[in-house]
Amino acid sequence: MCWRSGFVATQVFAAEELVSLREFPEISREELFRFFTLTPADIAFFAPGRGRGPEDQLGLSVALCTLPWLGFVPNKVAAAPPVVVARLADQLKVDVSQIKEPSAPVTWKPRPSRHGVCPWSRTP
Repeated sequence: MCWRSGFVATQVFAAEELVSLREFPEISREELFRFFTLTPADIAFFAPGRGRGPEDQLGLSVALCTLPWLGFVPNKVAAAPPVVVARLADQLKVDVSQIKEPSAPVTWKPRPSRHGVCPWSRTP
């Protein structure tokens, strides 16, 4: 929000751009190895000893590895390319066949605050 003029941008992206931001693009072999290779510190961070189950480990690793690749995390993290999921699952030693589908989709929506509608909240 521009505080002096009171102008709020409501439409930043065109409809086609919004669709592309919600989905994962095709990934090359080079990008797969560059962006989806976990370091030992990454693996320790995602470790199940921190209270994270297989779904959490995989979802968090997909999100954090996608951020430097695309510059953002698509809305549908669960729709990551299968090759990405397989690569991360192998590094994390997670059995992908044991992971359940989410029961309810998670969406992000603005919530009111003292300063307008800026913070985002996660809702199931």
